[in-house]
Amino acid sequence: MVACLVTLAVAAVRALLTAMLLLPPRLLHSQEAGREAQAHPRSQQATGVLALSAARITPGAATASLQQLQLTVHAPLVVASCGSIHTPALLLRSGITAGGNVGRHLRLHPATGVIGFFEPTAEQTAAGQGAVEMYQGVSMGAFSRAAAGWQEGGYGAMVSVPAAHPGLLAAICPDSSPGALKQMMLHLRNGAGCVVFARDSGSGSVSIDGVGWPVISYWPD
Repeated sequence: MVACLVTLAVAAVRALLTAMLLLPPRLLHSQEAGREAQAHPRSQQATGVLALSAARITPGAATASLQQLQLTVHAPLVVASCGSIHTPALLLRSGITAGGNVGRHLRLHPATGVIGFFEPTAEQTAAGQGAVEMYQGVSMGAFSRAAAGWQEGGYGAMVSVPAAHPGLLAAICPDSSPGALKQMMLHLRNGAGCVVFARDSGSGSVSIDGVGWPVISYWPD
């Protein structure tokens, strides 16, 4: 499930940039004043973001030609906050490796979900209520670490009971057809779900391909 969600997230960002005809962006660098500061690799400071469009044919041109547009955003303060996948990819595209440490030690929390459906009581049916109505309440408001054993150095699972709105559940619930998904959503008020989080003992890495897209190497240990 983790690998699937990570793949979907990367694919969503890639689809957005592709729709805008943009290649993966990188940071703009500048160096602080001073000879000694310029000689130090950490003297570089991010001053913005640079993105290039994919090469495309110029419309209306007398002869077919490829044109690449450049989008530059300057800012006094730049924060690299793209998540555990795209942040190292952004830094690597920008030539920032930190001695080979950027992209290493990728840690995730492998998770899976379980949902069960219950029969409402006669009182709930008369009141027009569902048996559970899991879309009400605080998200992740209840959890159990009885099987985790983390304090003892173990790698057991933590079980959490979430509250999830119908839109989120519709996006992640398995369905074999539109009709099957509709039936599941109609009975959603009688469903209760739990999420099982595992603790991984190993780590993965994030690198980039020739274009600059992130390449993920991870397997839960």
